[in-house]
Amino acid sequence: SVLIPIYNYNAFPLVETLHNQCMRSGIAFEIICIDDASVAFTQENKRIAVLPFCRVEYVSENSGRSRVRNALAQQAAYDWLLFLDADVLPDGPDFIQHYSNAMHGDADVVYGGLRYSDEKPSGESLLRWRYGKRREALSVKERRKRPYATVFFSNVLIRKQIFLQLTFNETLSGYGYEDFVFSTRLKAIDASVRHIQNPTYHLRLDTSAIFLEKTAKALQNLKFL
Repeated sequence: SVLIPIYNYNAFPLVETLHNQCMRSGIAFEIICIDDASVAFTQENKRIAVLPFCRVEYVSENSGRSRVRNALAQQAAYDWLLFLDADVLPDGPDFIQHYSNAMHGDADVVYGGLRYSDEKPSGESLLRWRYGKRREALSVKERRKRPYATVFFSNVLIRKQIFLQLTFNETLSGYGYEDFVFSTRLKAIDASVRHIQNPTYHLRLDTSAIFLEKTAKALQNLKFL
């Protein structure tokens, strides 16, 4: 089950790419999206439901990524959940196949990694790009040194049984650190985490002002650690 929360972003290019790869691989799949009360790109995202085995759910009030991810998992039909953010794209045509192969291993969680463009963006987005390049776009070797802390739900495969055992803390309705909180719970139950080279590119870059505002709000979530 491929699960994608959407908020004010055109997710159709991502879903179309994933759909094509899933069809080519021959696996049983579904792609479920929940639009978290977006006011932009609503027409573009309606096209998702035209694709076979894909659907979009809509909520009337913005509820945040934690609640949306939990709702997506509850709706999933299959034993493995592939969580992706709407503003990413797979780095290569075998993205789904790599994760399909990983499902045959013993790991409870498989993380493929994140990448950012090597092209430096405009000054307004430079801070977010630098942060992503240094803190998120880590090699497999670097991630394995801190296997839990370097798992991000923008591109992660997890057993449904494990996810539903933990779920996201829905009181974390604001931006940030919900992944880190979840990773500490993975560590607490000694879930096995495997890091592989199967990244997605993070496409949307906040301006520095928005990034700093989100970071300040994210610090409020640390009290739950």
